[in-house]
Amino acid sequence: MDPVAASSSTYSIAFGKLAIIITFVAWVAYAIPTLTDEFRQGNFSWSSFIESLTCLLMVTLLGLSARLYLFARHGALTRARVHRRAARGLLTAARH
Repeated sequence: MDPVAASSSTYSIAFGKLAIIITFVAWVAYAIPTLTDEFRQGNFSWSSFIESLTCLLMVTLLGLSARLYLFARHGALTRARVHRRAARGLLTAARH
């Protein structure tokens, strides 16, 4: 087994970027109707509005968690792609 991980493919990096965009678009597609449905229905009540905001807050936090993971994954894939293993001699010289 090779001690260095294989380089990240262009496909995996592009798919990671696409996943970030899809996550954001899905959140917007959920948030807009959630906020506007209360006013469009015509029977506005504060309890229903607070319930919708609470649900939106939970979805926002879950979406934020997913996006942060995807950003970190994208950074790791990008970093792994350009990584080159250092020569053993350089590592030994730096340690002494």
